[in-house]
Amino acid sequence: MTTYTATDRQTTQGSTEMYTMYEALARERMRVREREAQQLRVARELASARRWHRRELRARAAEQRARAAQRRHALRAV
Repeated sequence: MTTYTATDRQTTQGSTEMYTMYEALARERMRVREREAQQLRVARELASARRWHRRELRARAAEQRARAAQRRHALRAV
């Protein structure tokens, strides 16, 4: 049968505290990584939305130029 002394109990308690501390640090690192990943996803979505918006604006401008050119061409034909 193994008997534990006060020193053994202190060592066990100390290592348990260290384990708990490292666990808490690991959880905090995971939270930080998840937060950063979420921020990255949001930034990517915003960038994508901006690209689509600019593409839509350019398409609309090209369409307006094409209509204006057609009107000019129609007026010349008259």
